[in-house]
Parts: sequence; C-alpha cells; structure tokens
Amino acid sequence: YGCHKGTGAHEDVLVMASHTTSHMDALVHVYGNYKHYNGVGYDTMHALGGAQKLGIDKVGGFAARAVLLDMVKYFDEGDWVTLGRNITANDLQGAAKKQGVEIRAGDVLLIRTGYLQFWWQNAPNPTPFEQAGIGIDAARWIASQDVVAVGSDNAAVEVIPFDQNDFLTVHKV
Repeated sequence: YGCHKGTGAHEDVLVMASHTTSHMDALVHVYGNYKHYNGVGYDTMHALGGAQKLGIDKVGGFAARAVLLDMVKYFDEGDWVTLGRNITANDLQGAAKKQGVEIRAGDVLLIRTGYLQFWWQNAPNPTPFEQAGIGIDAARWIASQDVVAVGSDNAAVEVIPFDQNDFLTVHKV
C-alpha cells in the first residue's frame, strides 16, 4: 500500500467516562436490591474484567422505527423544559397526541427536553444540575408499550433531582 520499509504507525487508546458523549447504557449499568435486569447479581460486573453478563458488547446492532416527542414544544415554556420537571406518562401521551404520532411496540422513543440548548447557552457552568426528564410513572408507561430503547438530550433520561429522591430510579424500572 505504498509503505516504505521502516515506516509504521501506532494507534492511540482513549479512556474516558462514557457519559461524556452519546452512548447507550448496558443492562448492567444500574442495579437495585443488588440485582440487575432479569435478576442478574450485581457482582457480575468486575472493575477490570468488565460485565460478565448484560454488557453493552452483547447488544450488537439494531434497527427500529424511532418516534421523537418534542417536550419543549409540548410544554411551550421557552427553549427548554423547566429544569427539574418530572415528565409523566400523561405528558408523553399528550405530546404524542399533539404531534399526531403513536408509540408502538418495538419503537425507539426519543424525548427532547432542550437540555442541550440550556447547556450550550450556559457553558461552561450550566448550573444548577437539575434537568427535566422522565419519572417512574413515565418509565413504567414506556415499558408497558414494549419500547426497545429510550433516548433523550439530557444526561440521564430521567429527571434530576431523581423521582422519589431515589438515585437513578428510572434506570431500575
């Protein structure tokens, strides 16, 4: 390929927190009562060996129809949903109705809160850390719709401060 003798290249390895960019949480990401999804024990995650079960490497790829619910337009409060607002199942259903869309089994649900707009307008110190997001009620409704994945433009998908003051409670639904 045109490489002369004695020529080579090395590749960098970057290590960073996964929440610094777009990502998809593995099922091993959060646990409650010492159990992950499907009752898998919390001790299946090892600091150096990684996830023995439920790791992101088990996902592979997937393709699905996506539905975007624009909660900024639904609430009409400005450029972003009020920080710390708990988005409920009724809110999601209302936004879907207003937009004329239906959430179906097998869909990917994307929820726009406008948090990135807030962050960029207030960088490098976007305080407070409060973020609009879904609460337990919305998470249970989404699960009942048999949605395959949920995404949002905030840090955790769920509302911060956390619903019912329970750390990452929506992740445990």
